[in-house]
Amino acid sequence: MEPDQYEPPASDVSRGIAFEGKFYSIAQVGAAAFFGGPPVAGHLLAANLTASGENGAGTRTYIMGWIAFLGLVGLQVWIPEDIPGVAINALVALAAIVYAEANQEAMIRAAADSGATRRSNFAVVGWVAVYLFLMIALFGFLGEIVIQGLRAAAG
Repeated sequence: MEPDQYEPPASDVSRGIAFEGKFYSIAQVGAAAFFGGPPVAGHLLAANLTASGENGAGTRTYIMGWIAFLGLVGLQVWIPEDIPGVAINALVALAAIVYAEANQEAMIRAAADSGATRRSNFAVVGWVAVYLFLMIALFGFLGEIVIQGLRAAAG
């Protein structure tokens, strides 16, 4: 009896995703987005893509995180003051989770099925701390430049 030509071949081939290390889970990406904003979420999502061998997509995702951050900073002008900051953080985390589920859930499941391990939560906390320090330093430096300019203009 001939095999059915419309039947997919029986094979033991994996999805072709070979992780070169550990990966971040979707929950870790969401927590990082909540506490550190879009740049941290972009960094973790890019690390997942880089670990799977998709370096170009990882770089684009990292840049997209910073663009989202700059867009969020620009939107701060129009967000009313009576809206609590935690609501904005929750929306950023929700957006990061939805993006991660839509674009990386299958890859993360395949990595977990193939034996790759999840990165430590301490790594997530470390990246959040690094990015918060960078943002504080950046905005402190820019704020100082603005203050110096205002003083020079006034005096």
